[in-house]
Amino acid sequence: MNNVNFKELRNQLSPNQIKDILGKLGIYPVRTTETYFVYPTVCHNLTGGSPKLYYYFENKMFKCYTHCEGTFDIFELLRKIYALRGTTINVMEAVDMCGLAANSFLTTAPKQNIEDDVAYLYNLLHTKNVVPTLEHIDDDILGRFVFDMKALKIWKDEGISYNTMLKYKIMFDPINNCIIIPNFDVDNKLISIRGRFFDGDAKYRPIFYGNKVLSHPSSMNLYGLNVSKAAIEQSKRVIVFEAEKSVMKMDTIYDDLNNSVATLGKNISNQQIQLLQQWGVKELILAYDADYRTYDDMAAKRDEYKRIAAPLKTYFNVSIIMDMNMDLLGYKDSPIDKGQEVFEKLYRSRLFV
Repeated sequence: MNNVNFKELRNQLSPNQIKDILGKLGIYPVRTTETYFVYPTVCHNLTGGSPKLYYYFENKMFKCYTHCEGTFDIFELLRKIYALRGTTINVMEAVDMCGLAANSFLTTAPKQNIEDDVAYLYNLLHTKNVVPTLEHIDDDILGRFVFDMKALKIWKDEGISYNTMLKYKIMFDPINNCIIIPNFDVDNKLISIRGRFFDGDAKYRPIFYGNKVLSHPSSMNLYGLNVSKAAIEQSKRVIVFEAEKSVMKMDTIYDDLNNSVATLGKNISNQQIQLLQQWGVKELILAYDADYRTYDDMAAKRDEYKRIAAPLKTYFNVSIIMDMNMDLLGYKDSPIDKGQEVFEKLYRSRLFV
């Protein structure tokens, strides 16, 4: 059966067309540069929202740098916006709203870069057991950055050793005043680079090089798997964090026994499930940040994490690390942020789903 090639569809839209489409909904960029727009986070805020939703001209994709931590195209953004406003639209209706004719972009080739196409990914998981290949970046680019111990001391003070930073190829960009975080696939091929910036609205943003965004769909890889795959394969167990720093803190404490990865958000995609299956994972432990201040908030997050865990139970034994008594972690802390003793206490009391 023919499939709509959504990548070709979104590639037809110019930045000005994107601006016009969202402008009709009363949504306007708060900042415009030569390579991207910055919008309020209308992907998850009905009103207000911080200026942390970026639209990158090079790859025609939006990236939310706060609550969503998602990467999506204009069609998915429209679906999100309408859902917040109480109306459900499907992706073809979103295509129509952009003034595009989907029938002009039919293909019999596999669909690509459609993160929300659950049915297709489910079939891929059960019939082919392969992970899509990511575009590689020439790692010579890392030569333009430096390992500056003084500049990187901020992370050393947070619990990431210099040896771990070297292992994960963490560096500093003195031109853009940011810490450089390379991301590698399981075969140690460079697939993206993002920076922890000390200036600007969003702390974490992709790096630009030659007007190209050095990013990758976060759903198609697991940060740190290239380093922790041996420990994961041996233990048959993986700890899933949200962010790269948590993985590196685990490495500083546990070294070769570190069996953690990061999803760069809270969603776990079918591609990521495939990667974990390839390394023999039997138990998956969700170790998300403590995004709760009260017991009611904690209970709501617990229910949210159970919903995330539910489909994973098809493939793994699943458990969740949370500060159930709210006496060990601060707001937004990762379970590893308070060190080994606290982490292991949380680990022993994890909630099995």
